[in-house]
Amino acid sequence: MSVFNNEEGANRRESVSIDNAVVWNVGAEYNYMLTENMFVLAGLGYQNDVMAAKTKHAGLSMHKTSFENIYLRLGVQFLF
Repeated sequence: MSVFNNEEGANRRESVSIDNAVVWNVGAEYNYMLTENMFVLAGLGYQNDVMAAKTKHAGLSMHKTSFENIYLRLGVQFLF
């Protein structure tokens, strides 16, 4: 991953390394049939780290990157 430092006089590309992470996810989803082959869906859930990713910048170990969040999922599903 690359980031850009936009401070005055420091416009350069810098490299950031983020290791792999393991997350768990729990949620609920509701599907509503519009036609025989089409559904709309809505879901709500929570995701948290089981094993957080380590972040490195300029060869130095920074803090762990967290993927903790609450999410809302909306969509349309088509059956083939």
